[in-house]
Amino acid sequence: HAVAVVSKSLCSGKVENRVSVARSVLKQPGLLVSMSRSRHGQEAVKFLLQVPNSEVFENACRVLTENV
Repeated sequence: HAVAVVSKSLCSGKVENRVSVARSVLKQPGLLVSMSRSRHGQEAVKFLLQVPNSEVFENACRVLTENV
């Protein structure tokens, strides 16, 4: 159920908190890719990509592209 908590954190709340959660996900090796491959994790990844922070977006895109 952890993915549901991450997903909710990424889609609601203050922008700075959402950015912090997104950065935490990106710091964990393999986590973003693993999430993107699970049914419930895909929603969390979608919300992560919508976090209004160009650094987060660029890093997430890089990680996902490198692991296609």
